[in-house]
Amino acid sequence: MPHHREVLQHARNQLRPGKPLVIMDAKLPPGLSGKLLRAPCLWVMRLTVLGNPDLRPWDELRELTDDFEMQEQLFGTYYICRGRKPA
Repeated sequence: MPHHREVLQHARNQLRPGKPLVIMDAKLPPGLSGKLLRAPCLWVMRLTVLGNPDLRPWDELRELTDDFEMQEQLFGTYYICRGRKPA
């Protein structure tokens, strides 16, 4: 999503108060492994439709919702986060 913040805001606006908004996506892992994977990931992303590894949509979701939670999976390469639209 090139305009991920606007998309998240639009999705949140469609929800009834108290309902959850969930994001699941891939990301670079934290630490040294993420730094080592950055260059190859950028090269692959230019050849595919994958997103920008510097975007952090979970930060926007945290700002737009209450009761924010985030879990990382597969050594930090995937995440699932959720927040609830304020009542």
